[in-house]
Amino acid sequence: MRIYAGVDHHCRFTYLAFAAPGVTQDRSAINQCSLAKLVDKLPPGVCAIGDAAYDPTEHMVPVFYGADRRNPAYNNFNFYASQLRIRVEMAFGMMTRKWGTLQ
Repeated sequence: MRIYAGVDHHCRFTYLAFAAPGVTQDRSAINQCSLAKLVDKLPPGVCAIGDAAYDPTEHMVPVFYGADRRNPAYNNFNFYASQLRIRVEMAFGMMTRKWGTLQ
């Protein structure tokens, strides 16, 4: 099952969707939930950080991968983006500790 979550800097869930079976590719699964529409409606200058599987848009900024991540500027971006993604992992960890049946 593909689970899409938005988390703020306090590890609070701001968005949660169960989008598609686990074998579904990210690019098609995101279009099956309302997350793509929410990201497109973000105000100017605000963006979401996404997995490298997503297409870059004005409001969706994917991390760099492959040879691109060797570029020092891209590597710096990936470092800070990974710090944000750690918050998502922390939020899921807290949720599964609180409700053990979700493991």
